[in-house]
Amino acid sequence: MKALLAVMALALLDVIPAEAQSHRPGALPRYDIEQGCEARAHGSFSGRNLCIRQEQEAYDEVKLAWSHFDSDLRAKCVIGYPSYEGLLNCLTAEIPIQQSRGQAHFHY
Repeated sequence: MKALLAVMALALLDVIPAEAQSHRPGALPRYDIEQGCEARAHGSFSGRNLCIRQEQEAYDEVKLAWSHFDSDLRAKCVIGYPSYEGLLNCLTAEIPIQQSRGQAHFHY
């Protein structure tokens, strides 16, 4: 799955304009998801709609949690993934690694 996401992310780099990939440091990036999904769907209406729904769900999750992620991790993940699904996967994949480095705490 991660290999597929990486391939899709690289493919999206070719179809997402540079201005859509750039953003203010620390800010949640804005990607041209509709254009990216058009390219990934290869003309399939249902494939495009599925892609947009998945990206919307990922965006909604990232938007809610964005400020809670470490700024270095955000910067790392923004550079590597020009989609919200890829961004979410990158951010959440690092959580167990970061947690294992620090002392455990119980949270209510």
